[in-house]
Amino acid sequence: MRVPHVTINGASIGGLATALALHSKNLVPNLHINILDKNPYGNDGVGHGAGLNLQPHAVKMLDEIGLMEEVVASGWAPMNQQYFTNNGRLILNHPRGLNANPHGYPQVSIQQATLHDILERAVEDRLGPDVIKRGLEGLSYTQDEGGVNFVCKDTEGNRFNICTDAVIVADVLHSGMRKAVRQVHDNSESGLIKSGLNIYRGTALVDKVLDGHTVVRAGRSEGKLICYPLEAPKLVKNPDGSLGQKQMLNFVVEVSEESPPSGIFGSQDNLADHIASKLEGLNGDFRLPFLDHRKMLHEADFLKVSSMSVRDPLNAWCDGRVVLLGDAAHTMDLESSNVASSPFLDAAEIASVLEQKFNKSPLKSRQEICKPFQEYEEARLPTMVSVQQTFQEMLPEQVIDRVHNEVPGEGPIPKAYGECLLQALTKCQAGNKSGEKKTTKGLTTPAAFVNKNIVANFSPIERVLLAANGSLQRTISAMTNNDVVVKPVMTFQRSNQFLDREVTLHLGSEDGPCAVTCKTTVIPRNNDIKSRMLSQEIGIGQLVTERRKAGKGEPEFKLLACGKQRNGFLSRQYCLDFPGEASFMIHEEIDLDVLFQKALKIGVHKEACTNLEFLNKRKVNGSYLCIEGIESNVANLQRQTVRL
Repeated sequence: MRVPHVTINGASIGGLATALALHSKNLVPNLHINILDKNPYGNDGVGHGAGLNLQPHAVKMLDEIGLMEEVVASGWAPMNQQYFTNNGRLILNHPRGLNANPHGYPQVSIQQATLHDILERAVEDRLGPDVIKRGLEGLSYTQDEGGVNFVCKDTEGNRFNICTDAVIVADVLHSGMRKAVRQVHDNSESGLIKSGLNIYRGTALVDKVLDGHTVVRAGRSEGKLICYPLEAPKLVKNPDGSLGQKQMLNFVVEVSEESPPSGIFGSQDNLADHIASKLEGLNGDFRLPFLDHRKMLHEADFLKVSSMSVRDPLNAWCDGRVVLLGDAAHTMDLESSNVASSPFLDAAEIASVLEQKFNKSPLKSRQEICKPFQEYEEARLPTMVSVQQTFQEMLPEQVIDRVHNEVPGEGPIPKAYGECLLQALTKCQAGNKSGEKKTTKGLTTPAAFVNKNIVANFSPIERVLLAANGSLQRTISAMTNNDVVVKPVMTFQRSNQFLDREVTLHLGSEDGPCAVTCKTTVIPRNNDIKSRMLSQEIGIGQLVTERRKAGKGEPEFKLLACGKQRNGFLSRQYCLDFPGEASFMIHEEIDLDVLFQKALKIGVHKEACTNLEFLNKRKVNGSYLCIEGIESNVANLQRQTVRL
């Protein structure tokens, strides 16, 4: 049997890393590899462009393929990531790279084109100068027992077929090959939903920022600046003749706007003024004592704009002998710092499963290459779905926005907010570790309710309330033997991506005692849900009922935090996820006094209040239990943390 032919569609960072990973596993003698690159000139003549961050797990993979030293020498190693308010007050200093783990691998900031050049040269040196086929792009495919018939086109638009044994699709989100794989799986992905955010990118030579090793994130969720150095500080002569330390800074500005005003792209100064004004306006003010953002924007080497969109994760990457990798498989949030790192983990995993296959026995038929592809999907897809969904919940953004709302002014930020932000970041970043597998299907039951510490602090009836999964209204109605009326307070469209919604639950009638206040951030996944929520046609309860009738099952319930406030209110913060429809981040405060004492005055059966004496005995005034996520009202609560 001849050596199987594997075609990598896309000379992207992920595609090049995959070829190098296969070579490092000594698989090239067992596989014939070709890489298709739609760019006829490769990376030649392309400016250095925007930067990217490589997390330590990606640098570890670079070490395994023998490129770590060259990459580290060509970039710069951040040691901290610091989160600031719009006026430069520090919320959290998060150690990164070697500062977080002195015996591990560094985090590396590097210009994208520089990293691409290093990988491309290594591929041509190790696999041969002809392994990259320039000016060719894969469009679609069919497959049978004989292999994959791969439809390609060249730079002049001519189409032709390539016959190969397997295809690794490592190109981009909007590629024809990705679309073809997706359609095999019943079009299992929602369309793009514009988030209402525009992203402006650039690089600029600026005065050294802070210690020169820090990633900076400043501002609210709807108007923020993220920046980090790409090189070591260097001495530069200032206009007045003095010497100063300068660094090349990569920056990203995210602002809430439908689209940039027409006419501002003819002049970089006009565009810079527009970006700065939006950043300042959305924050009420924007000023950092260590960085002149207006000067940075005006002196940028370039400014590029793109729109941010929300897309649900794919539920399959593999179709027989064709498999997705990198950006084609998963889109990552910029703030996750995994945009460039995740393709390296994909490449390492696919090389690992192929190595295991060839080490056990040679391929008896070229069709057997399908099994390693399936094993790669099983190893990486659940992890990446978890990471994508967690970042779509925007837990860190919610903490940061709370800081701006709850701690205005110029004073220092209470330490508790930084601890909350760290917990949210840890939750978001925990999933993207090589080899870690997570389940993403089925109803998630909070471990809190089997944890002895939490059981000790909440009565049984309180745990019933805390565990209500989109059914709190019915639960309270059953407990009190009375009608419970939902009263809408407001629904506000904060941006294309977010709706803010507040309702209250009343016993007996709209004018009855208020038992629950519920504040929700809604992330719609389709325009139908968005319009129905805005018109107050449906709420969470109606959406749950509709899903049950349609046989779609229960929403995924994740309890993030729960506790008792000094005023006796029971609080919880949780997420309800309706795949393909909407996600809800919900904060509820339940008035136990109304529920069990005033309820008696409006005709609730006494038997419904038999837990009252027990409940009062169990009350832990001011305690707060933080569960895998962020807590609420930290400034007003004494904290008692339970790690699960």
